[in-house]
Amino acid sequence: MTPKPPMLERGRLLDFEVVSNHPEWHDVVLRVSDADVAIRFYHAFVGMGAVADLRDNQGKRWVQMRPQDLSGAPTLILEEIPRGREDATPIGRVSMGFKLYNRAEVDRLAAQAEREGCLILSAHDAGPFRGYTCTVMDPDKNTLEFFHPSSDRVAFNA
Repeated sequence: MTPKPPMLERGRLLDFEVVSNHPEWHDVVLRVSDADVAIRFYHAFVGMGAVADLRDNQGKRWVQMRPQDLSGAPTLILEEIPRGREDATPIGRVSMGFKLYNRAEVDRLAAQAEREGCLILSAHDAGPFRGYTCTVMDPDKNTLEFFHPSSDRVAFNA
């Protein structure tokens, strides 16, 4: 019989079956300079739509985005930093990976990014860890890697 993988909860190992309420990945927060520009970008490249748009009385704005075909998927939260407050709250410099179903989708997004002037690395084979990939930069210099796994993919925690 194969042993069950251990899980950690508050610094102690637990049997896998004991853990019933585990944390789920919920969101990624990106600090952006213009939420409307970011909304258009993430809609065009990732197919996300805004599901909530909130503002506070100090000029901050948060837009919750989610893939339009997955209601339970993790969300992307765009935190718009008001002009003049960029030093206190840096903008940009986050990287996210998006798995695609085939190489043709990687090529399609690379071509779209090249037309729009935001392609960093054209579609190429990046080896067994990432597979076939291209890298795109959003308007605030966050990077998005679109990839299709190779058949000899190396497991992350192997």
